[in-house]
Amino acid sequence: GRDEGSPMPVPKLAYPGLWWRVTSLALAICGTDCEGIGAELWKQSSTLRAIIKMVTSGRYRFPTVDCDAISREEMKRGEADMREKESRITEQLFLPKSSSKSKRRKKDE
Repeated sequence: GRDEGSPMPVPKLAYPGLWWRVTSLALAICGTDCEGIGAELWKQSSTLRAIIKMVTSGRYRFPTVDCDAISREEMKRGEADMREKESRITEQLFLPKSSSKSKRRKKDE
């Protein structure tokens, strides 16, 4: 088990330099194999799909203009989930353990 005094491991949230390299490569691969991996990535990656739409239309808005209501809500839920995870990690990193407990107690009162 985990020692109560030791902090929980915190995942790195992003590697910006690597993200842009990988995204550029993924876009190039999608463009060269539109029927194979390009079609598969289009189906499976909403982020990559949005970037492809932005690049090909020249309209850099997120969610994309042509996004339907269901997809827009799905993206909003995904963003909300990510913000919640980021918030918990931030609390874990920067909020002293005793402070978080006392804040929770105040909330419950």
